[in-house]
Amino acid sequence: MTVPVGAATAVDQQEGGIWGLAPGSDYGLVIDGTAAATLTASETGRIHAEFSSAPGEGETALPDALLPVSALLHADLLDQDGNLVASGDFRSVSSDAGLAVQRAVKRKLGR
Repeated sequence: MTVPVGAATAVDQQEGGIWGLAPGSDYGLVIDGTAAATLTASETGRIHAEFSSAPGEGETALPDALLPVSALLHADLLDQDGNLVASGDFRSVSSDAGLAVQRAVKRKLGR
């Protein structure tokens, strides 16, 4: 989603989460074929990530290749062996105020 900041600046942000993962394991996040981050599952098997073009506390910088987020189409989560663990497609949703919001349609792959 692109968030207006002041009159002339915009910040691209995207966040998401997944659960049911192996606690403490590392996973690679690939968005539209671009490696976005390596994420580690919590002790309860959850990952929550926040990305921004102007990262603040607790946010990860968005790679330039993923800007603008309104153009993103697909995300994959891969385990340490490169196996697909979860996958999802992005779609735009409009609010009553006419604001276009990028949301993810998620699907978890069974094991």
